[in-house]
Amino acid sequence: MTSIEAQEGDRGKRIGDLLVESGVVTREQVERVIAENQGAKKRVGELLMDSGLINEEVFAHTLARQLELPFVDLQTAKPQKNALHVFPKHLAVKHQCLPMAIEQGTLTVAMTDPLNLVALDDLELSSDMEVSPSIAIMSHLLDAIEHYYPTATPIIGDVEELQAAVRRTIASVEDTGQKTRTFSIISNKGGVGKTHVAINLAYCIAKRGREVLLIDGDLGNADIGIKVGVFPKYNLLDFFNKERDIEEIISGSVFGFKLIGGVSGEFRLANLVYAQKLRFITNFHKVSQLFDVVIFDLGAGIHRNVLDFALATDETLIITTPQDIVSGYACVKASYYRFKDLETRLAERAVDYSPVTRFQPKVILNQLADTEQGQREFEKILAAAHKHIAGSANEFNLDISYLGGVLYDKEHFRQAERMHKPFIELFPNRQTSQCIYQVAASLLGSGQEMPQDASFKSRFTRFASIVGERW
Repeated sequence: MTSIEAQEGDRGKRIGDLLVESGVVTREQVERVIAENQGAKKRVGELLMDSGLINEEVFAHTLARQLELPFVDLQTAKPQKNALHVFPKHLAVKHQCLPMAIEQGTLTVAMTDPLNLVALDDLELSSDMEVSPSIAIMSHLLDAIEHYYPTATPIIGDVEELQAAVRRTIASVEDTGQKTRTFSIISNKGGVGKTHVAINLAYCIAKRGREVLLIDGDLGNADIGIKVGVFPKYNLLDFFNKERDIEEIISGSVFGFKLIGGVSGEFRLANLVYAQKLRFITNFHKVSQLFDVVIFDLGAGIHRNVLDFALATDETLIITTPQDIVSGYACVKASYYRFKDLETRLAERAVDYSPVTRFQPKVILNQLADTEQGQREFEKILAAAHKHIAGSANEFNLDISYLGGVLYDKEHFRQAERMHKPFIELFPNRQTSQCIYQVAASLLGSGQEMPQDASFKSRFTRFASIVGERW
Protein backbone atom coordinates (compact mmCIF):
# COMPACT_ATOMS: atom_id res chain seq x y z
CA MET A 1 0.00 0.00 0.00
CA THR A 2 1.18 3.49 -0.84
CA SER A 3 2.30 5.40 2.26
CA ILE A 4 -0.36 7.75 3.61
CA GLU A 5 1.17 8.64 6.95
CA ALA A 6 0.06 11.92 8.47
CA GLN A 7 2.03 15.05 7.78
CA GLU A 8 1.98 18.33 9.69
CA GLY A 9 -0.77 20.56 8.36
CA ASP A 10 -2.94 17.76 6.96
CA ARG A 11 -6.01 18.80 8.96
CA GLY A 12 -8.39 20.83 6.86
CA LYS A 13 -7.10 19.55 3.54
CA ARG A 14 -9.57 17.88 1.22
CA ILE A 15 -9.37 14.11 1.20
CA GLY A 16 -8.89 14.10 -2.56
CA ASP A 17 -5.85 16.35 -2.22
CA LEU A 18 -4.35 14.06 0.42
CA LEU A 19 -4.82 11.03 -1.81
CA VAL A 20 -3.14 12.85 -4.70
CA GLU A 21 -0.24 13.93 -2.47
CA SER A 22 0.20 10.33 -1.35
CA GLY A 23 0.36 9.14 -4.95
CA VAL A 24 -2.65 6.87 -4.50
CA VAL A 25 -4.64 8.58 -7.28
CA THR A 26 -4.01 11.34 -9.78
CA ARG A 27 -5.60 14.75 -9.88
CA GLU A 28 -7.28 13.81 -13.17
CA GLN A 29 -8.85 10.71 -11.62
CA VAL A 30 -10.28 12.69 -8.74
CA GLU A 31 -11.72 15.37 -11.03
CA ARG A 32 -13.19 12.76 -13.37
CA VAL A 33 -14.95 10.91 -10.54
CA ILE A 34 -16.38 14.18 -9.18
CA ALA A 35 -17.61 15.21 -12.64
CA GLU A 36 -19.25 11.84 -13.24
CA ASN A 37 -21.12 11.96 -9.94
CA GLN A 38 -22.50 15.50 -9.90
CA GLY A 39 -25.39 15.66 -7.42
CA ALA A 40 -24.42 12.43 -5.67
CA LYS A 41 -24.92 12.61 -1.90
CA LYS A 42 -21.58 11.01 -1.14
CA ARG A 43 -18.18 12.31 -0.14
CA VAL A 44 -15.26 12.21 -2.54
CA GLY A 45 -13.58 9.37 -0.65
CA GLU A 46 -16.69 7.23 -0.92
CA LEU A 47 -17.00 7.99 -4.65
CA LEU A 48 -13.38 6.97 -5.20
CA MET A 49 -14.04 3.71 -3.36
CA ASP A 50 -17.15 3.09 -5.47
CA SER A 51 -15.09 3.64 -8.62
CA GLY A 52 -12.48 1.12 -7.47
CA LEU A 53 -9.66 3.65 -7.40
CA ILE A 54 -9.06 3.18 -3.67
CA ASN A 55 -10.02 0.50 -1.19
CA GLU A 56 -11.59 0.92 2.25
CA GLU A 57 -8.25 0.55 4.03
CA VAL A 58 -6.76 3.47 2.09
CA PHE A 59 -9.88 5.51 2.71
CA ALA A 60 -9.85 4.87 6.47
CA HIS A 61 -6.15 5.72 6.84
CA THR A 62 -6.55 8.89 4.77
CA LEU A 63 -9.62 9.99 6.75
CA ALA A 64 -7.66 9.51 9.98
CA ARG A 65 -4.87 11.61 8.49
CA GLN A 66 -7.26 14.34 7.37
CA LEU A 67 -9.04 14.60 10.74
CA GLU A 68 -5.90 13.98 12.81
CA LEU A 69 -7.63 11.13 14.63
CA PRO A 70 -6.10 7.81 15.64
CA PHE A 71 -6.56 4.81 13.37
CA VAL A 72 -7.42 1.52 15.08
CA ASP A 73 -6.75 -1.86 13.48
CA LEU A 74 -9.59 -4.09 14.69
CA GLN A 75 -7.83 -7.19 13.46
CA THR A 76 -5.28 -6.76 16.24
CA ALA A 77 -6.81 -4.32 18.76
CA LYS A 78 -9.36 -5.73 21.21
CA PRO A 79 -12.00 -3.72 23.09
CA GLN A 80 -12.06 -3.67 26.86
CA LYS A 81 -14.78 -5.95 28.22
CA ASN A 82 -16.32 -3.23 30.39
CA ALA A 83 -16.52 -0.86 27.42
CA LEU A 84 -18.64 -3.31 25.44
CA HIS A 85 -21.47 -2.96 27.98
CA VAL A 86 -21.70 0.80 27.57
CA PHE A 87 -24.18 0.81 24.70
CA PRO A 88 -26.23 -1.95 23.06
CA LYS A 89 -25.60 -3.75 19.78
CA HIS A 90 -28.37 -2.01 17.85
CA LEU A 91 -26.63 1.35 18.41
CA ALA A 92 -23.30 -0.12 17.35
CA VAL A 93 -24.86 -1.38 14.11
CA LYS A 94 -26.87 1.77 13.51
CA HIS A 95 -23.86 4.09 13.77
CA GLN A 96 -21.15 1.63 12.65
CA CYS A 97 -19.13 1.96 15.82
CA LEU A 98 -17.55 -0.16 18.53
CA PRO A 99 -16.74 0.95 22.10
CA MET A 100 -13.06 0.26 22.72
CA ALA A 101 -11.99 1.62 26.11
CA ILE A 102 -13.02 3.72 29.10
CA GLU A 103 -10.41 5.97 30.63
CA GLN A 104 -11.12 8.71 33.19
CA GLY A 105 -14.76 9.04 32.15
CA THR A 106 -14.02 9.20 28.41
CA LEU A 107 -15.24 6.49 26.06
CA THR A 108 -13.02 5.71 23.07
CA VAL A 109 -15.08 4.51 20.11
CA ALA A 110 -13.94 3.04 16.80
CA MET A 111 -16.06 4.51 13.99
CA THR A 112 -16.25 4.66 10.23
CA ASP A 113 -17.61 8.24 10.20
CA PRO A 114 -16.49 10.44 13.09
CA LEU A 115 -18.08 13.45 11.34
CA ASN A 116 -21.55 12.04 12.05
CA LEU A 117 -22.60 14.43 14.82
CA VAL A 118 -25.96 12.70 15.28
CA ALA A 119 -24.13 9.44 16.02
CA LEU A 120 -21.77 11.15 18.48
CA ASP A 121 -24.72 12.76 20.29
CA ASP A 122 -26.53 9.41 20.47
CA LEU A 123 -23.47 7.68 21.88
CA GLU A 124 -22.87 10.38 24.49
CA LEU A 125 -26.52 10.26 25.57
CA SER A 126 -26.49 6.47 25.79
CA SER A 127 -23.15 6.15 27.56
CA ASP A 128 -23.38 9.31 29.68
CA MET A 129 -19.71 9.86 28.85
CA GLU A 130 -17.60 12.07 26.64
CA VAL A 131 -16.88 10.20 23.40
CA SER A 132 -13.45 10.21 21.75
CA PRO A 133 -13.66 8.80 18.19
CA SER A 134 -11.04 6.82 16.33
CA ILE A 135 -11.26 5.49 12.78
CA ALA A 136 -11.53 1.88 11.66
CA ILE A 137 -11.97 0.01 8.39
CA MET A 138 -15.67 -0.59 7.77
CA SER A 139 -15.58 -4.32 7.02
CA HIS A 140 -13.33 -4.95 10.02
CA LEU A 141 -15.66 -2.92 12.22
CA LEU A 142 -18.81 -4.79 11.15
CA ASP A 143 -17.05 -8.12 11.68
CA ALA A 144 -15.93 -6.97 15.13
CA ILE A 145 -19.48 -5.98 16.13
CA GLU A 146 -20.75 -9.44 15.24
CA HIS A 147 -17.77 -11.08 16.93
CA TYR A 148 -17.85 -9.26 20.26
CA TYR A 149 -21.49 -8.43 20.93
CA PRO A 150 -23.01 -11.94 21.11
CA THR A 151 -21.04 -12.58 24.32
CA ALA A 152 -20.32 -9.03 25.48
CA THR A 153 -23.87 -7.90 26.28
CA PRO A 154 -25.96 -10.09 28.57
CA ILE A 155 -28.34 -12.05 26.34
CA ILE A 156 -31.66 -12.58 28.02
CA GLY A 157 -33.54 -15.02 25.84
CA ASP A 158 -34.94 -14.48 22.43
CA VAL A 159 -36.18 -10.94 21.79
CA GLU A 160 -39.23 -12.06 19.81
CA GLU A 161 -40.22 -14.40 22.63
CA LEU A 162 -39.86 -11.56 25.14
CA GLN A 163 -41.92 -9.22 22.95
CA ALA A 164 -44.66 -11.84 22.84
CA ALA A 165 -44.41 -12.21 26.63
CA VAL A 166 -44.90 -8.46 27.06
CA ARG A 167 -47.97 -8.54 24.81
CA ARG A 168 -49.39 -11.48 26.79
CA THR A 169 -48.70 -9.69 30.04
CA ILE A 170 -50.51 -6.55 28.90
CA ALA A 171 -53.44 -8.59 27.60
CA SER A 172 -53.72 -10.53 30.87
CA VAL A 173 -53.75 -7.52 33.18
CA GLU A 174 -57.09 -7.28 34.89
CA ASP A 175 -58.62 -4.20 36.47
CA THR A 176 -58.91 -5.64 39.96
CA GLY A 177 -59.12 -2.28 41.70
CA GLN A 178 -55.37 -2.25 42.34
CA LYS A 179 -54.30 1.32 43.06
CA THR A 180 -50.52 1.03 42.81
CA ARG A 181 -48.98 4.43 42.18
CA THR A 182 -45.53 4.78 40.67
CA PHE A 183 -43.26 7.77 41.19
CA SER A 184 -39.90 8.58 39.65
CA ILE A 185 -37.38 10.96 41.19
CA ILE A 186 -34.85 12.57 38.86
CA SER A 187 -32.37 15.43 38.77
CA ASN A 188 -30.12 16.94 36.14
CA LYS A 189 -26.98 16.59 38.25
CA GLY A 190 -25.67 14.91 41.36
CA GLY A 191 -25.28 16.52 44.76
CA VAL A 192 -28.83 17.88 45.07
CA GLY A 193 -29.92 15.37 47.74
CA LYS A 194 -32.14 13.28 45.48
CA THR A 195 -31.47 9.98 47.24
CA HIS A 196 -32.06 11.48 50.70
CA VAL A 197 -35.43 12.74 49.51
CA ALA A 198 -36.30 9.33 48.01
CA ILE A 199 -35.41 7.45 51.22
CA ASN A 200 -37.30 9.79 53.51
CA LEU A 201 -40.38 9.92 51.28
CA ALA A 202 -40.44 6.11 51.22
CA TYR A 203 -40.15 6.10 55.02
CA CYS A 204 -42.95 8.67 55.48
CA ILE A 205 -45.34 6.91 53.12
CA ALA A 206 -44.65 3.52 54.72
CA LYS A 207 -45.37 5.01 58.16
CA ARG A 208 -48.79 6.01 56.81
CA GLY A 209 -49.59 2.34 56.41
CA ARG A 210 -48.78 1.96 52.73
CA GLU A 211 -46.84 -0.92 51.22
CA VAL A 212 -43.83 0.80 49.62
CA LEU A 213 -41.14 -0.48 47.24
CA LEU A 214 -38.09 1.76 46.74
CA ILE A 215 -36.03 0.92 43.63
CA ASP A 216 -32.46 2.19 43.42
CA GLY A 217 -32.29 2.83 39.68
CA ASP A 218 -29.08 4.81 39.93
CA LEU A 219 -27.09 2.02 38.31
CA GLY A 220 -23.42 2.83 38.45
CA ASN A 221 -23.63 4.93 41.61
CA ALA A 222 -26.15 3.11 43.77
CA ASP A 223 -26.04 4.19 47.41
CA ILE A 224 -29.50 3.80 48.96
CA GLY A 225 -28.39 0.60 50.67
CA ILE A 226 -25.32 2.32 52.10
CA LYS A 227 -27.37 5.23 53.43
CA VAL A 228 -29.87 3.01 55.27
CA GLY A 229 -27.57 0.11 56.16
CA VAL A 230 -29.35 -2.43 53.96
CA PHE A 231 -27.00 -4.50 51.82
CA PRO A 232 -29.06 -6.72 49.50
CA LYS A 233 -27.57 -10.08 48.62
CA TYR A 234 -28.77 -9.59 45.03
CA ASN A 235 -29.41 -6.43 43.04
CA LEU A 236 -30.76 -5.14 39.73
CA LEU A 237 -27.68 -6.21 37.81
CA ASP A 238 -28.25 -9.82 38.93
CA PHE A 239 -31.76 -9.52 37.54
CA PHE A 240 -30.72 -7.89 34.26
CA ASN A 241 -28.07 -10.58 33.79
CA LYS A 242 -30.79 -13.21 34.29
CA GLU A 243 -29.06 -14.61 37.34
CA ARG A 244 -31.98 -13.92 39.73
CA ASP A 245 -35.73 -13.46 39.48
CA ILE A 246 -37.14 -10.09 40.46
CA GLU A 247 -38.72 -11.50 43.64
CA GLU A 248 -35.27 -12.61 44.79
CA ILE A 249 -33.77 -9.12 44.61
CA ILE A 250 -36.38 -7.49 46.88
CA SER A 251 -35.00 -6.87 50.36
CA GLY A 252 -36.88 -5.95 53.50
CA SER A 253 -35.84 -3.18 55.89
CA VAL A 254 -36.55 -2.18 59.46
CA PHE A 255 -37.88 1.14 58.16
CA GLY A 256 -41.17 -0.17 56.78
CA PHE A 257 -40.36 -0.09 53.07
CA LYS A 258 -38.85 -2.74 50.82
CA LEU A 259 -35.85 -2.13 48.58
CA ILE A 260 -34.49 -3.27 45.24
CA GLY A 261 -30.81 -2.38 45.29
CA GLY A 262 -28.77 -0.95 42.45
CA VAL A 263 -25.10 -1.50 41.71
CA SER A 264 -21.98 0.64 41.58
CA GLY A 265 -19.55 0.52 38.68
CA GLU A 266 -19.45 1.33 34.98
CA PHE A 267 -22.96 -0.01 34.29
CA ARG A 268 -25.68 2.60 33.72
CA LEU A 269 -29.47 2.56 33.26
CA ALA A 270 -28.74 4.11 29.87
CA ASN A 271 -26.85 0.96 28.88
CA LEU A 272 -29.78 -1.46 29.12
CA VAL A 273 -30.26 -3.49 26.00
CA TYR A 274 -33.71 -3.99 24.52
CA ALA A 275 -34.14 -7.56 25.82
CA GLN A 276 -33.29 -6.44 29.36
CA LYS A 277 -36.00 -3.78 29.29
CA LEU A 278 -38.57 -6.27 28.01
CA ARG A 279 -37.73 -8.67 30.81
CA PHE A 280 -38.06 -5.88 33.37
CA ILE A 281 -41.57 -5.02 32.12
CA THR A 282 -42.98 -8.52 32.46
CA ASN A 283 -41.46 -8.99 35.91
CA PHE A 284 -42.25 -5.51 37.21
CA HIS A 285 -45.92 -6.18 36.48
CA LYS A 286 -45.87 -9.16 38.86
CA VAL A 287 -44.29 -7.41 41.83
CA SER A 288 -45.82 -3.95 41.46
CA GLN A 289 -49.29 -5.26 42.29
CA LEU A 290 -48.00 -6.22 45.75
CA PHE A 291 -47.38 -2.57 46.66
CA ASP A 292 -49.40 0.60 47.08
CA VAL A 293 -46.48 2.85 46.07
CA VAL A 294 -43.37 2.20 43.98
CA ILE A 295 -40.63 4.86 43.98
CA PHE A 296 -37.86 4.84 41.36
CA ASP A 297 -34.77 6.75 42.49
CA LEU A 298 -33.17 7.20 39.07
CA GLY A 299 -29.64 8.31 38.23
CA ALA A 300 -28.65 11.94 37.82
CA GLY A 301 -28.66 13.23 34.26
CA ILE A 302 -31.10 13.49 31.39
CA HIS A 303 -30.08 10.75 28.99
CA ARG A 304 -32.94 9.00 27.22
CA ASN A 305 -33.33 5.74 29.11
CA VAL A 306 -33.45 7.61 32.43
CA LEU A 307 -36.09 9.99 31.09
CA ASP A 308 -38.05 7.13 29.55
CA PHE A 309 -38.24 5.26 32.87
CA ALA A 310 -39.18 8.52 34.60
CA LEU A 311 -41.91 9.40 32.11
CA ALA A 312 -43.31 5.87 32.14
CA THR A 313 -44.25 6.18 35.82
CA ASP A 314 -47.45 7.84 36.97
CA GLU A 315 -45.72 10.95 38.23
CA THR A 316 -42.31 12.56 37.72
CA LEU A 317 -40.64 14.40 40.60
CA ILE A 318 -37.75 16.72 39.77
CA ILE A 319 -35.29 17.60 42.53
CA THR A 320 -33.16 20.72 42.43
CA THR A 321 -31.63 23.28 44.79
CA PRO A 322 -31.37 27.08 44.86
CA GLN A 323 -27.77 26.73 43.63
CA ASP A 324 -28.85 24.59 40.66
CA ILE A 325 -31.94 26.37 39.34
CA VAL A 326 -30.65 26.42 35.77
CA SER A 327 -30.04 22.67 35.90
CA GLY A 328 -33.49 22.18 37.41
CA TYR A 329 -35.10 24.09 34.55
CA ALA A 330 -33.01 22.11 32.04
CA CYS A 331 -34.38 18.90 33.57
CA VAL A 332 -37.95 20.18 33.18
CA LYS A 333 -37.27 21.17 29.59
CA ALA A 334 -35.61 17.90 28.59
CA SER A 335 -38.37 15.88 30.26
CA TYR A 336 -41.10 17.84 28.49
CA TYR A 337 -39.63 17.41 25.02
CA ARG A 338 -39.00 13.70 25.62
CA PHE A 339 -42.59 13.36 26.90
CA LYS A 340 -43.88 15.07 23.77
CA ASP A 341 -41.78 12.81 21.55
CA LEU A 342 -42.87 9.62 23.35
CA GLU A 343 -46.57 10.44 23.32
CA THR A 344 -46.47 11.39 19.64
CA ARG A 345 -44.79 8.11 18.74
CA LEU A 346 -47.12 6.04 20.90
CA ALA A 347 -50.12 7.66 19.21
CA GLU A 348 -48.66 6.75 15.82
CA ARG A 349 -47.72 3.16 16.67
CA ALA A 350 -50.11 1.86 19.32
CA VAL A 351 -53.62 0.75 18.43
CA ASP A 352 -56.42 2.72 20.09
CA TYR A 353 -53.96 4.79 22.11
CA SER A 354 -55.09 8.22 23.28
CA PRO A 355 -51.98 10.27 24.01
CA VAL A 356 -51.51 11.98 27.35
CA THR A 357 -51.39 15.63 26.33
CA ARG A 358 -50.54 17.27 29.64
CA PHE A 359 -47.10 16.84 31.20
CA GLN A 360 -47.37 17.50 34.94
CA PRO A 361 -43.96 17.27 36.63
CA LYS A 362 -43.68 18.20 40.27
CA VAL A 363 -40.67 20.14 41.56
CA ILE A 364 -39.12 19.70 44.98
CA LEU A 365 -36.64 22.38 46.11
CA ASN A 366 -34.05 20.88 48.42
CA GLN A 367 -31.35 22.39 50.66
CA LEU A 368 -33.30 25.59 51.38
CA ALA A 369 -32.32 28.34 53.78
CA ASP A 370 -36.01 28.97 54.56
CA THR A 371 -39.37 27.82 53.22
CA GLU A 372 -40.05 31.10 51.41
CA GLN A 373 -36.87 30.62 49.36
CA GLY A 374 -38.33 27.46 47.84
CA GLN A 375 -41.36 29.27 46.45
CA ARG A 376 -39.21 32.12 45.12
CA GLU A 377 -36.84 29.75 43.33
CA PHE A 378 -39.71 27.71 41.91
CA GLU A 379 -41.21 30.89 40.47
CA LYS A 380 -37.99 31.35 38.49
CA ILE A 381 -38.29 27.88 36.98
CA LEU A 382 -41.97 28.48 36.27
CA ALA A 383 -41.30 31.80 34.57
CA ALA A 384 -38.58 30.29 32.37
CA ALA A 385 -40.85 27.36 31.47
CA HIS A 386 -43.72 29.68 30.51
CA LYS A 387 -41.42 31.85 28.43
CA HIS A 388 -39.48 29.16 26.57
CA ILE A 389 -41.75 26.10 26.59
CA ALA A 390 -45.39 26.80 27.38
CA GLY A 391 -45.55 29.66 24.91
CA SER A 392 -44.62 27.37 22.04
CA ALA A 393 -46.70 24.38 23.17
CA ASN A 394 -49.67 23.38 21.05
CA GLU A 395 -51.12 19.89 21.37
CA PHE A 396 -48.95 19.01 24.38
CA ASN A 397 -49.13 21.23 27.44
CA LEU A 398 -46.75 21.73 30.34
CA ASP A 399 -48.35 22.03 33.76
CA ILE A 400 -45.50 22.27 36.25
CA SER A 401 -46.27 22.49 39.98
CA TYR A 402 -44.40 22.99 43.23
CA LEU A 403 -44.66 19.96 45.52
CA GLY A 404 -42.73 21.57 48.36
CA GLY A 405 -39.35 22.46 49.79
CA VAL A 406 -36.94 20.84 52.23
CA LEU A 407 -34.74 22.88 54.55
CA TYR A 408 -30.99 22.29 54.56
CA ASP A 409 -29.79 20.60 57.73
CA LYS A 410 -26.31 19.53 56.70
CA GLU A 411 -24.96 18.38 60.05
CA HIS A 412 -27.97 16.24 60.92
CA PHE A 413 -28.09 14.69 57.43
CA ARG A 414 -24.44 13.72 57.88
CA GLN A 415 -25.28 12.23 61.26
CA ALA A 416 -28.11 10.22 59.65
CA GLU A 417 -25.66 8.91 57.06
CA ARG A 418 -23.17 7.89 59.72
CA MET A 419 -25.91 6.01 61.57
CA HIS A 420 -27.33 4.52 58.32
CA LYS A 421 -30.88 5.60 59.05
CA PRO A 422 -33.46 7.90 57.43
CA PHE A 423 -33.14 11.47 58.65
CA ILE A 424 -36.79 11.62 59.57
CA GLU A 425 -36.61 8.59 61.89
CA LEU A 426 -33.71 10.03 63.85
CA PHE A 427 -34.94 13.63 63.97
CA PRO A 428 -38.74 13.57 63.62
CA ASN A 429 -39.18 16.93 65.30
CA ARG A 430 -36.66 18.88 63.25
CA GLN A 431 -38.16 21.46 60.91
CA THR A 432 -36.58 19.63 57.96
CA SER A 433 -38.56 16.50 58.90
CA GLN A 434 -41.75 18.52 58.98
CA CYS A 435 -40.99 19.69 55.45
CA ILE A 436 -40.59 16.09 54.29
CA TYR A 437 -43.84 15.08 56.00
CA GLN A 438 -45.59 17.88 54.12
CA VAL A 439 -44.10 16.86 50.77
CA ALA A 440 -45.22 13.26 51.35
CA ALA A 441 -48.72 14.35 52.28
CA SER A 442 -48.95 16.56 49.18
CA LEU A 443 -47.67 13.73 47.01
CA LEU A 444 -50.24 11.23 48.29
CA GLY A 445 -52.97 13.81 47.95
CA SER A 446 -52.09 14.56 44.33
CA GLY A 447 -53.06 12.56 41.27
CA GLN A 448 -51.66 12.73 37.78
CA GLU A 449 -54.40 13.76 35.36
CA MET A 450 -54.75 11.19 32.60
CA PRO A 451 -57.29 11.35 29.78
CA GLN A 452 -57.63 7.58 29.84
CA ASP A 453 -59.34 5.90 32.78
CA ALA A 454 -56.91 5.71 35.66
CA SER A 455 -57.11 1.92 35.86
CA PHE A 456 -54.08 -0.17 36.63
CA LYS A 457 -54.41 -1.85 33.23
CA SER A 458 -54.24 1.42 31.27
CA ARG A 459 -51.37 2.78 33.35
CA PHE A 460 -49.36 -0.42 33.10
CA THR A 461 -49.98 -0.55 29.34
CA ARG A 462 -48.53 2.94 28.99
CA PHE A 463 -45.53 2.02 31.19
CA ALA A 464 -44.85 -1.09 29.10
CA SER A 465 -45.24 0.80 25.83
CA ILE A 466 -42.72 3.49 26.78
CA VAL A 467 -40.08 1.34 28.46
CA GLY A 468 -40.43 -1.52 26.00
CA GLU A 469 -40.18 0.39 22.74
CA ARG A 470 -37.05 0.72 20.60
CA TRP A 471 -36.95 4.47 20.27
